[in-house]
Amino acid sequence: TFPTAEVLASKTEEFYKNLGYGYRARYIVEVANAITNGDIDLDKIGELTTVGLKKSLITLKGVGAKVADCVALFGYHRVDSFPVDTWIEKVYREDFGGNIKDRAKIAEWFVEQFKENSGYFQQYLFYYKRTLQNK
Repeated sequence: TFPTAEVLASKTEEFYKNLGYGYRARYIVEVANAITNGDIDLDKIGELTTVGLKKSLITLKGVGAKVADCVALFGYHRVDSFPVDTWIEKVYREDFGGNIKDRAKIAEWFVEQFKENSGYFQQYLFYYKRTLQNK
């Protein structure tokens, strides 16, 4: 099972660096400590709308738009989230003929296309681009 925030917070930044997390090691320690100290209430932010949830997640050190979308989709089952990474950006440009450069706007475009279940489509598109199309 995935370790609790308390277990994660009990480790040092050096511990995570030795595992290969590099500069992200500090973020893991800081966020784990914020959760254990009560500065972040994961259940409470889970009650927010998807937009509110992602805005709240982005306030955490080391969390950007893509990670917030991933946490919303995979951690909170917000299937109206659409993480955009390099592979999804390629799908957008190469398979949908898109020309938007801003990843947040690309995510909005896909959510507009696929609506409330866009997160499921994101997974299929990612798998297609990463695995099937390259065979």
